[in-house]
Amino acid sequence: MTTRLRGVTYTYPEVEQPALHDITLDLPAGLTVLAGGSGSGKSTVLRLLNGLVPHFYGGHIRGEVVVGGIDALRSTPRHLASVTGSVFQDPETQSVAATCGRDVAFGISGPRLSDTALRQRVATALEQTGLGGFEERRVTSLSGGERQRLAIAAALVRQPRLLVLDEPLAQLDAASARDVLDVIRSLTDRGVTVVMAEHRLDLLPGDADVAVIEAGRVTRRCTAERLVRRVPPRQRHRVPGEPAWSLRDITAGAADTPVLESLTAAGHRGEVVGVCGANGDGKTTMLRVIAGLLSPRGGTREVPGRVTYLPQNPALLLHRESVRDEVRASLPRGADDETVMPWLTAAGCAHLAHRFPRDLSSGERQRVAIAAVMAASGDLILLDEPTRGMDAHARAQLAASVESACARGAAVVIATHDDDLLNLLGARRIDLSGAALRGVTVRRATTVVP
Repeated sequence: MTTRLRGVTYTYPEVEQPALHDITLDLPAGLTVLAGGSGSGKSTVLRLLNGLVPHFYGGHIRGEVVVGGIDALRSTPRHLASVTGSVFQDPETQSVAATCGRDVAFGISGPRLSDTALRQRVATALEQTGLGGFEERRVTSLSGGERQRLAIAAALVRQPRLLVLDEPLAQLDAASARDVLDVIRSLTDRGVTVVMAEHRLDLLPGDADVAVIEAGRVTRRCTAERLVRRVPPRQRHRVPGEPAWSLRDITAGAADTPVLESLTAAGHRGEVVGVCGANGDGKTTMLRVIAGLLSPRGGTREVPGRVTYLPQNPALLLHRESVRDEVRASLPRGADDETVMPWLTAAGCAHLAHRFPRDLSSGERQRVAIAAVMAASGDLILLDEPTRGMDAHARAQLAASVESACARGAAVVIATHDDDLLNLLGARRIDLSGAALRGVTVRRATTVVP
């Protein structure tokens, strides 16, 4: 299947600088990974392949884009959908039905298929993604890894020849990521071409073909193992401050299947605590209980100070007309640009100050949301998967912001799969998939102090 870009330059509407500069890229059969910094152009390349650029986003484009032998610039997205399946950065937003079977079936509601043929298509797509027999499962009951595989199944039900995936491993634990990569491998073995944008290169097979995109240009093509750089654990000797939060004997979740059971844990001012564990082990539930957003079924919560919370989906926080306005809303009334800009600079998004937040890439939206949360200067800062969509440089900037918050006496709790972030911070860890240790009591819990 011929898929290529030739001399493509593209600029989004109302933006001065092109997102892509004279980019030429061949996408052969098998798996191709697009790597590079946040906002480098990876997602834009994927949007070219499914027709969202330029047909939905508009803007100015020149060059040639061929997808499965189809001229993508002169074909409609509907025509391209006959050969291309897409899974976007937020798989939870792609679900449209209550059960897995109906959610997958929605993807082929247009073609005239008999009920028997439709059921078979759905069953095959679920089986291909390791979700065989999930037709009647509630979508809301799925773990993060299962939601990602469901989104892939919904894309596969149309039997595409090209599958584009935007950050499919961003929210997954290592085991769930391996499951998704196994699905991708089985697809390429059957002749499906897969193009995925990804930051978590350490989870990929070492021989994976990677095209590095920086500032809208392909700068390098190599294997994944050539690009992986791990962060060694950092030893910290923080003196604990006053108690900042505590949970005692917390049980939360459904009555028949609690996510957390008999959880006792606490943290102090000036301390960073990392909450680890597999998808579905209760990391987000724990943060929501600490934040007071979820009432536990049993136990007590004590948080004496003011809490600021970054949810997994940063778009939930972003509702204003510009990035500058998002951060200004977190500051005392009357804050001017001189007060706003240092927070944007610290988060690495000062150059985005005038942009509309929802037009940004996932990593850029994440940095803007972090700037807004940090600007609120809470006594307790809760961050749920804060490095989602972030490159190594943005991770380092986040770590510096967390250090600064701790230096002024804030406590920080981070739910994450990102070991490199916790290593940078020398964080104390609560592992919700281990055994009880060091005064933390929870179903499958461990605290590890570096």
